[in-house]
Amino acid sequence: MHGTGVRRQSYEESLARVIYELKRDGTDVVPCLWGEECGVKLHKGGISIPDFDSTRAPAPLIDPMTEEDREASVWAALYEDPLLELRLLSVNPQQTGGFMPNRQTAYQELDAILRQLRIEGALADQIGRCGLAGVWTDAMRAITTSREFRDALTGAASVTTELRQAVAKSLVAQALSLRQAQFDDAADWPDWPDWIAGGDRDRLVELLLDALGGADRGLVGDAFKKLIAHAVTRYVRPRRGRLSETSFAAAGDILLYQARGQAIRDFIRATIEACQGEVVLLAHSLGGIACVDLLVECPLPRVKLLITAGSQAPLLYEMGALVSRPFGEPLPPHFPKRWINLYDPRDFLSYLARGVFSGPEIKDIRVNNRQPFPQSHSAYWRNDQVWDAIREELK
Repeated sequence: MHGTGVRRQSYEESLARVIYELKRDGTDVVPCLWGEECGVKLHKGGISIPDFDSTRAPAPLIDPMTEEDREASVWAALYEDPLLELRLLSVNPQQTGGFMPNRQTAYQELDAILRQLRIEGALADQIGRCGLAGVWTDAMRAITTSREFRDALTGAASVTTELRQAVAKSLVAQALSLRQAQFDDAADWPDWPDWIAGGDRDRLVELLLDALGGADRGLVGDAFKKLIAHAVTRYVRPRRGRLSETSFAAAGDILLYQARGQAIRDFIRATIEACQGEVVLLAHSLGGIACVDLLVECPLPRVKLLITAGSQAPLLYEMGALVSRPFGEPLPPHFPKRWINLYDPRDFLSYLARGVFSGPEIKDIRVNNRQPFPQSHSAYWRNDQVWDAIREELK
């Protein structure tokens, strides 16, 4: 039983490896390609996807970016690392002549402005509007005491709009990062705070820029846009239709299974019932979820062993989201007595079953697929450790 998003070509490649490993031990391998018949499809040809037709063709090597794309790219990078723009400016040559006596350095000038900055009026109102009042002092301290701040300004001949804006954006990004950290231990932790709007964020940057000395000659410089563009946004947008057409099934199969997974379980059951003799189920990822649900739903006495690899069934059960069993109810007596669950700590879609479920003999087996995530999730069938463990159980 394959996992999410798998269709005939990739399934047959994996199946060939499974057959190679098990046939030599005299085990009959019966395929169960449920994705072709029961998997998700774009029934209207993808018309729900914006710009689907225009982005299905291969995109040019160099993709034009709009100003909005560039701005979003800058913030995507700063959300990951608030100091990134300052770090890049610190290695961007900005020095001119030698030391000039009786003149402040750029670092001394801007550091003094920040130390004397009064959070009041429109600036204070906007910080509060963005929900950042409680973390603003810590954000200021984190940026102004950072090595990146010192290095970026030490190498500058003067305080420019580019430097002021870089500092303003770093302050806002750092405050957002600290505010987000407050959600880390909360039960209702969001992927990203919904209390900050892009317009409010940008207005805060404008007010900070004014407080730091304003823009030179009325122009706002932003060399960072030339230095970095977020790779995912830049790559995906002109290819959205093409990527959606080829990869929508991966997420779609999961959604389809959770909403209407009975057809997939019926397909697996029919495949099992057509087999002769004792049966071992070998299931990967979403296929493991479907097998657990199926074996809970109905007795299949000829299934003697369940083997899952990279399965999320334990997590779904612990969350109370497993279709067949609410959390707290044990697996039924007719569930197979033995369940082998293979997991790789680098596969972040694999989970431990023993201790989560109660009832059958469950063994979690740790393997090393020697791949980073997400490649680690699909690497089980090329791992000799996996086959050694499976053969030992088959004996």
